[in-house]
Amino acid sequence: MTTLYVIGTGFDLHHGMATGYKHIGEFLKRNHRELYNLLPNRRGDKRQMPPHT
Repeated sequence: MTTLYVIGTGFDLHHGMATGYKHIGEFLKRNHRELYNLLPNRRGDKRQMPPHT
């Protein structure tokens, strides 16, 4: 059995995985537009996240 330990930030990106903020945003835009539209700070978007209740 092989064990993979992921330590620290950037491991996934270093190994070429499409897991950056841009990639996640593109995935949401294609597959979950309603959730994508809720994201703050998309290019030029100054909205803040709604308060968590």
